[in-house]
Amino acid sequence: MTDTSHNDRSRNGAPPPLHWPEEDVAPAEPAPPPRAPMTRWQRWVGFAGVMLVLLGLYELMEGLVGILNPGYYVAASRLPAHLSQSAWGWAHLVLGIAAVLAGLGVFVGNTAARVVGVAVAVFSAIVNLAWLRSFPGWGVVVITIDVLVIYALTAHGRELADRVR
Repeated sequence: MTDTSHNDRSRNGAPPPLHWPEEDVAPAEPAPPPRAPMTRWQRWVGFAGVMLVLLGLYELMEGLVGILNPGYYVAASRLPAHLSQSAWGWAHLVLGIAAVLAGLGVFVGNTAARVVGVAVAVFSAIVNLAWLRSFPGWGVVVITIDVLVIYALTAHGRELADRVR
């Protein structure tokens, strides 16, 4: 009696095929043409999109703190615009949501998102200038980010939109 369980040969003694026959293999699709590397300005606009999303997240945090813990911002009563701390919180929250959405739109090359992004950055700079007395260091950082976003989106925003299409 012979043991045929370990025998990998077919009945005629030839080894089994190592690949499928050619007629069973689908033809390979051609590779897409390589994309040109991003230019310096396209990367700069990408940076603006990231900064808009980051700015929006910062504004969301400021807004939630102002709404959920109104006593946290003690200097809010001394600000140029005499609003309640809750009203400042809602302003920051709405601004944050708009900034995140505009930043995501910039990534896909949406022209309307660039316009909204510039408007959000301008409004954010104004709000943070009014809010400066409450948090001077943080306000300067956010205003600086706003200025960089405005520059990147207005001077070179179209270049990223051309690349996405």
